[in-house]
Amino acid sequence: MATTPRLSLPRVSDRIGILVFEHARIRRAGNTITAQTSDGTYTVPIATLTAILAGPGTSITHDAATLIADCGVTVCWTGSGGIRAYSTITPLAVSADLLHHHIHAWADPDQRLAAAYRAYRLRFDDDTAGLNIVELRALEGRRMKTAYQQAADRYGITWTRRVAQWEDADPVNRAITAAYHGLYGAAANVIAALGCHPSLGFIHTGKRDAFVYDLADIYKPTIGLDIAFSHAADLIPEKAIRTALNQTLRENHLLALMVRHLYTIVGVTEPDAEVIYLDDLSLYDPDLGQVPARKNWAH
Repeated sequence: MATTPRLSLPRVSDRIGILVFEHARIRRAGNTITAQTSDGTYTVPIATLTAILAGPGTSITHDAATLIADCGVTVCWTGSGGIRAYSTITPLAVSADLLHHHIHAWADPDQRLAAAYRAYRLRFDDDTAGLNIVELRALEGRRMKTAYQQAADRYGITWTRRVAQWEDADPVNRAITAAYHGLYGAAANVIAALGCHPSLGFIHTGKRDAFVYDLADIYKPTIGLDIAFSHAADLIPEKAIRTALNQTLRENHLLALMVRHLYTIVGVTEPDAEVIYLDDLSLYDPDLGQVPARKNWAH
């Protein structure tokens, strides 16, 4: 079966968001996907998604998985509420240029520090010129401390402290965790779709999702906390939060913003879509840099 040319698929910045399923049967029907749930059978706009979160009780047929991968959509196998995820992806990007820039920026100490500065500065409205990395880290801490209290005041909720461990968290902290994981999922999909590596963070380090945290943290005090606190008192807050986050992704074009911010952090001008999806396979040459592939070089 022929695969869909990457240039004919919607770019990651144009996609509408993420669909969450629990206790669903996902099948292929021609060139589209259907999801059968207890509420009925729905047609899934697969080529316009960035990810499907497949929760407990969800199954996907082999034919459906083939089409999902062909469309460059991530499938995240999640626990209840989407709190933990195990995922695979077929990147939308064909070119490895951005990954190469990412690796070079991460591996060079001076470039990495410059990227960390750029990542921090995306989080602040005020002038950060002249601040060193320690001062920026402290400014980030104050930003989040203030953001928690302001969000609590805005929604009339008593705030004590942030508790990230799910088992020890109160309903408000669980709502925050659910919202943050939604942002992590969106950031992970953008990173993977563009062909970058999620473990090569500039601010965060030492964990496989370090770059995911670098990118997602930009939106925590605005989008993340607003969604979490506004739904903290819901009967099933995790479900309401996922629905609200998906709506916010669409209405605020958050995926497109994440794409722009990722390029800013790495320090690369965002190219035209044709460059990202160009199948420009070459062979490495120590003297020439690269030579054409798909050619028999036997003499």
